Amino acid sequence: MSADAFDSYQRTRAFGALDGLRCLSILVVVWHHSPVRLSWWTASNLGFLGVDLFFVISGFLIVTLMLRERERNGDISLPKFYMRRTLRIFPLYYGLILFLSLYYVTLGADSSFGSEFLADLPIYLCYLGNFFPVGFGIVWSLAAEEQFYLAWPLIERNLRRFIVPILAVAIGINQLFNFKLPRAWIEGWLGGAGAFEGLGIVQCTFTPILLGVCLAHLFQERRSFERCAPLFASRFAPVGWALALVALAALVSETNIAGWGRLSVQLLMAGLVGSAVYREDHLLMPLLRFRPFVRIGTVSYGIYLLHIHAIELTKRFMGLLGVTEGLLIFVVAAGLAILLAELSFRFWETPFLRLKGRFASSTEQAQEGR
Repeated sequence: MSADAFDSYQRTRAFGALDGLRCLSILVVVWHHSPVRLSWWTASNLGFLGVDLFFVISGFLIVTLMLRERERNGDISLPKFYMRRTLRIFPLYYGLILFLSLYYVTLGADSSFGSEFLADLPIYLCYLGNFFPVGFGIVWSLAAEEQFYLAWPLIERNLRRFIVPILAVAIGINQLFNFKLPRAWIEGWLGGAGAFEGLGIVQCTFTPILLGVCLAHLFQERRSFERCAPLFASRFAPVGWALALVALAALVSETNIAGWGRLSVQLLMAGLVGSAVYREDHLLMPLLRFRPFVRIGTVSYGIYLLHIHAIELTKRFMGLLGVTEGLLIFVVAAGLAILLAELSFRFWETPFLRLKGRFASSTEQAQEGR
């Protein structure tokens, strides 16, 4: 590792690999919700793990920008942070909720899903989709992220001396649910078998976003950054972490990987993200900087929110043509989701994103992703 590796990392304003990794995570999620599976590879049923990768990226990037702001300005501006997050997340999310509400009140008034959607509207509006089972299930991850965005800046700003024990306790509690250790207590409290699995919050995991936070703190100080060199400094490191992920996936024999399986995947994802940002000239960078991948990563938030509807539209249209091939449906639906997200980004989200600059502590802050 060169002597100025840490200084080079600190000078990096935009981490070149992150959009490519976002692209990977969102395409995996679209695959998961499409009617396509590979019977010979159990891991093809694990596309939900794409959200875990996105969480690692989000935790790392958001906290890195906060730490740099504090180092530069002496403090973290919470009002500016919350305004930037609001301008990035709220317009598309609440715009979609409003559109669906109007649709199910009018044209879709006879829809059973519409009745359920309208009944659950307070849950959607308050970002509580990870606490309750709802029909529009993908909102659980947005709820988890919003709760993180609400709570963690307060911790970074006011409890900085206790970051390590807070991270340890938070990850430990989350792993209790991952290993399903409180099952008997929760089912006794809620009064019935199956209550544990029905409780929405136990189905989501905060561990990957907290692993991203760990990376941000490890890389912020020169001493800890240099101690991480054996794991992340080599140009080959991202390839190694990626191959380890693939190898673990090849060993999976069932879709329920709660426990050590899920935790192992999340740790390897954190390793992949860490090695991808540790230096900008690693061997995976040309692939992750491939322009179509970068663009998909840029509009990945829109793809995530809109892809379910793109899949349903594709299935209906392809059904009229007599096409039921899952792989073809995935390809068409993914293309439609990207198109819808691109249109949303250009004509709906961008005007709000331009306002983010007014609340940026520096030009660097304007690069926050979802």
